[in-house]
Formats: sequence, C-alpha cells, structure tokens
Amino acid sequence: DKINLLQTANIILASGSPRRKEILNDLLKLKVNIIPSTFEENLDKSQFTPEAYVQENARLKALEVWNRLTSTGTRPDLVIG
Repeated sequence: DKINLLQTANIILASGSPRRKEILNDLLKLKVNIIPSTFEENLDKSQFTPEAYVQENARLKALEVWNRLTSTGTRPDLVIG
C-alpha cells in the first residue's frame, strides 16, 4: 500500500514553511523532517512561465538538500522542495 510506504519513508521537506509541514505531518499523517534549503530563490523570472519558475525553484531546493545530505552519507527516500 502506497500510503503505508510513505508513512514509513524518510521524507525531507526542504522548506521551513510551517504550513507545508502542517499539511504533510498533520493532515497527511506523514513523518516529515524539516531541513531548509540554502538555495537562494533568485532565478531570472523572465526566463520562466510562473508555473515553471515555481517548479524550478522547488527542484533546485530539493536538489541542494539531497546533495548536502548524501554528501554526509544520509540518503533520504524523498526530498520535497
């Protein structure tokens, strides 16, 4: 069952957003650890549609946290940007 798999997974939220944490932990009943990304959200907005801009920021935030964790030997199951 996918829900059970997610509930036991090592999931990292690469954001300090209290609302995202609440949604994932309280509403979806996941055990998400918060590790804010150090990625600066300073992409050139003129190069993206609004949707693509948000997606690229999320991708790069998740990638920064993934790289930081795996460089120390920690391998999360999922990083959410």
